[in-house]
Amino acid sequence: MKYAYLFLFFVGLTVSPNLMASITIECPADISLPCNSNIQNLSIYGNAFIIDNGKKTDAGPGSVTYNLNSCNVGTLTRRWETKDENQNLIYCTQVITLEPGVFTEDNIRWPETDLALEGCDIDIDNVDLPEEYREPFIYHVQCSQIGTSKSDQVVIFGSDCKKIIRTWTVINWCTFIPGTDIGKFTFTQIFKISNGDVPEIKCPTEVVVDALECDSSFVRVPFVSVFGESCSGGYQVTNNSEFADTTSHDASGRYPIGYTSFNYTVEFGCGQKQQCRTMVHVTDNVRPVPYCLATINVALMPVDTDNDGVVDNGMVEVWGSDVNIASFHPCHNRPLDFSFDPDSLSTAISLTCQNVGLNNVPMYVTDDQGRQSFCLVHIVVQNNGANIPNCGPLVGTRPLASGRILDPIGQPIEDVMITHRDMSPTILSSMTGTNSVQYVNSIRSDEDGAYEVDDLQLQRNYSLYAYKEGDVSRVDNNDIQILEAFIRGERYFVNPFTYIAADINEDGYVNVDDYNLFRNLENASEEMWPDQRQWVFYTKTSVDNMSAPESNVRMNLAQSYTINLLDYGYGENKQFVGILKGDLDFYEALGQ
Repeated sequence: MKYAYLFLFFVGLTVSPNLMASITIECPADISLPCNSNIQNLSIYGNAFIIDNGKKTDAGPGSVTYNLNSCNVGTLTRRWETKDENQNLIYCTQVITLEPGVFTEDNIRWPETDLALEGCDIDIDNVDLPEEYREPFIYHVQCSQIGTSKSDQVVIFGSDCKKIIRTWTVINWCTFIPGTDIGKFTFTQIFKISNGDVPEIKCPTEVVVDALECDSSFVRVPFVSVFGESCSGGYQVTNNSEFADTTSHDASGRYPIGYTSFNYTVEFGCGQKQQCRTMVHVTDNVRPVPYCLATINVALMPVDTDNDGVVDNGMVEVWGSDVNIASFHPCHNRPLDFSFDPDSLSTAISLTCQNVGLNNVPMYVTDDQGRQSFCLVHIVVQNNGANIPNCGPLVGTRPLASGRILDPIGQPIEDVMITHRDMSPTILSSMTGTNSVQYVNSIRSDEDGAYEVDDLQLQRNYSLYAYKEGDVSRVDNNDIQILEAFIRGERYFVNPFTYIAADINEDGYVNVDDYNLFRNLENASEEMWPDQRQWVFYTKTSVDNMSAPESNVRMNLAQSYTINLLDYGYGENKQFVGILKGDLDFYEALGQ
């Protein structure tokens, strides 16, 4: 018997008290269920039993502990208790897990993306978007709580384009874990908003210049023009010329001899482009450099023209090579021709008594390609040793430029400065060096608006232009109101000269830019006006032919006269018409 007791002692050391007890409790197994399962009658998921010496009886309903969130997801713990034969509490539990519904991105139909809209100030929250672009559509599942939100990021691209990057966020609050992407879904939607107007770009088709150096020349390319309304008030223009100093609307730079093509590009909208093409042609027209005597004195030789034995005239012959010092061509050393006419026919000039005194004579230097330049030689003809009787120039008509300065109704404008510029540089040469000069002289109109310039030379090219100090006291608020009404479309100008007077910035168009500038110029000094001038003068010839000034107020209007190869009478009757910018009520009062 003692061996039996020992056996039971060791077995008791290794077996659970419940296994050794005569009273035990048995629970149903833990289970996992969908969140929408029936939890009102838990007995359907099993019951506990008390086993007393092999006899199995129902343990009753037990107690239930609920650990569920608002999504009905979590656990229910069922607990049954009893006492063993020693009155010790024994228990068992069943854990019922309610699992969440399976919500994935497949349950979301995101809106369409990449919608292009036209306009400058579109509020996409207040625009009637197509339904497929509005918001996400949710296919709900059981035991889910879905929240939807959006955030917008605005990105500006250029003057006419902006993108709204809209980020949608959908959160299933039943499974979302803060700080992670669990239970969170995002989607990016893009709206492109751009100006629908297509600008018009205009650029010079071809720019032709003569090379100033042996391989290239600096070319000042006219600015490109862009017409149209931009959301930001302007367009950015670029050029792709490899020889331009900048990539902007100004493609000026040093271009090689030959043809160079490039494009101007204006971007508008969201990535759209308009282009125009310009050709720069630098001709191989490097001219010789004239280097001649500045002054030469020559004496007449007596001549008996009628063979009566009495000297009645004088003559001296001067050759082009006589007055040349060291003319040269900068690009080669081939022979040069020297003459006193552009056709290279008069290699010598004959001077007679008619030329006694100072004679300003151009000496032309021509290379073997016909490229030409000239220098001006002062030839002083003297009647000294020959002592020819009655030898001197005849009194004749002087070469001059003359005319009148008038306002639009033909009234004279006095004290206008008329400037005449010799357009051909004159190379004055001497043994000590050479100088290139342009003669510029001015004279003022009298009380009748008349002027006369007489210190001109025959067969020279001249430019005549006018200037007069402004009168800002003639500009007041009434003029500004007239321009404002025109800009608003509330009135039209009755006089074509009003358009010119209203073009304050002289860009050829009357628009809001002129109005904004005009307001700032009220009571300002003339130095603050564009080009520091208030008066503008145009040739009467171009004013008489003026048409449709409202479309481009300066189209075909010339501000200077060009006189080519001045001869007797060629420079006469050069009249100007003056217009005072800003004095709108004066020109409107003139009527049609």
